[in-house]
Amino acid sequence: MERKDIVHRLLREGIMVSAQELDTLNAGNIEGFIAGKKNQQSKADLKPALTVTVESHSPKRMDAKGLTQLYLDAFQKLRALLVKKVDAVSINKTKNVFSNVSIIAMVKSKTERGYIVEDETGEMEVVTDQAMDEDDVIAITGMVREGRLFAGEIEYPEIPFNRDIGKLHAKVFLGPSIPADAIADAFLVNGDAMVSPSVVTLSRGDEKATILFCSPGNAAIHQAGTWLKRRQIHSWAPLVLDPIPDVIWVHAAERGSSLHKGVLVVSPGPGALVDMETKEVQFLGAV
Repeated sequence: MERKDIVHRLLREGIMVSAQELDTLNAGNIEGFIAGKKNQQSKADLKPALTVTVESHSPKRMDAKGLTQLYLDAFQKLRALLVKKVDAVSINKTKNVFSNVSIIAMVKSKTERGYIVEDETGEMEVVTDQAMDEDDVIAITGMVREGRLFAGEIEYPEIPFNRDIGKLHAKVFLGPSIPADAIADAFLVNGDAMVSPSVVTLSRGDEKATILFCSPGNAAIHQAGTWLKRRQIHSWAPLVLDPIPDVIWVHAAERGSSLHKGVLVVSPGPGALVDMETKEVQFLGAV
């Protein structure tokens, strides 16, 4: 069977092949090859449609009182996560403690010896040489002396390894616009429907995965590990990562991707194709 006969046979069946596949075909194996391709196509035709929903979580601009409430809400969410790790007391109950104690507090400001931290009941100085950032919500264990907490251990509400990770066999395009030659199961464009932050839920049958779209100001993608450790991302207001998304789509000038404990963080630039199953990223278009 000549090569041109093989090509004509494939065309009649409506089957496209690569040059490499064509080189392997002959009279002895072409019928089995065609049957296999048709079987694959039949399975693909039976695959449920991919459902995509976009939900905006962007708070409206507000006055100082409203912004303070946002930070308080974020603190309470992060404290609820840390309570599962430590048995903590409020700051106002540490004054008469003369043994190791744990508190959960937000970092307010830096001092010469450490930091001022606060909760709803008050504030105190933590003596430590560990680096922390303002607005970090942390659990601190240590000894109280002269009204100061000498930190021994500091824990963050970072994402755990043992958690449910979304599973979805699909490739999704992320970017500012759709290239003419892009092929994907879903196309997500950061336009009017993708204000920051927004949560995209993709589902097909029993499979499900989520993408968080956010614009973290001037933050760079190499800070992604810190976001997941702190369990929050900041733009003009705190964004708590609870529940934990499978992909964080960062709207930033920098282009790149990184994987942290199963969470893919990607800044697609002109566009990127994301394999939701393997978390592999293929960048498209010129930078």
